[in-house]
Amino acid sequence: MILTTSERFLLLAKNPTNGRFITSDIYLYHGLVGSILLDMSFEGMFSIDNKRLILKDGIRTPNPIYLEVVERIKKSSKPRKLSSWISIINRKSKKYKWIVLKGMAQRHILSIEQKYFLSFIPYKRCYLIDQNARNSLILQLKNSVLYKKDTSDDLIVLLSLVEACSMHKILSRDKVELKILRKNLKEILKDNPIASEVAKTIKQVQIAIATTVAVSTIAATSR
Repeated sequence: MILTTSERFLLLAKNPTNGRFITSDIYLYHGLVGSILLDMSFEGMFSIDNKRLILKDGIRTPNPIYLEVVERIKKSSKPRKLSSWISIINRKSKKYKWIVLKGMAQRHILSIEQKYFLSFIPYKRCYLIDQNARNSLILQLKNSVLYKKDTSDDLIVLLSLVEACSMHKILSRDKVELKILRKNLKEILKDNPIASEVAKTIKQVQIAIATTVAVSTIAATSR
């Protein structure tokens, strides 16, 4: 089954035993926006020039999220840094999360249930159906980092999000193994074999997520 980076990111972040996610909302939503932009970069929809996102001409895509992001960027009065776009697009991240999850539900990877708080306040929860899909993805990423094998472009992109969103414990809970994973992952990403345009995007996504998380943490602790 072929999944996009955003689908695989949510699959990794999904709590396998309940309707919630393992990662914090800050990492979840900024990581999701980063994964969407990385998918768009893979599709050749934009380039990075002096850290600024430049749309390519004549973009056509059936993906409603990509279309909405493209239209938002087109309306900007000036070229902006990728980090700025992550912050701007993050305002719609909850909407995009459910669009991605709905697509995954249609393929029976997970299910979405409508629930109510106090009988009249609606909210949704999603539950993993295909446990093997998540377990296989985790094993593939873990082996890729531990043995530095099968570092294909799509795995490198996903691993960059694992690093940026501090999701290492999803790959392993063993302290010794986790230390090796962290060390190897930094080395793999440092010697990034991906084509330069996507590599630029990965770097800027990581910086943007780290910066936003730091700012959000400071704001939360100063209240």
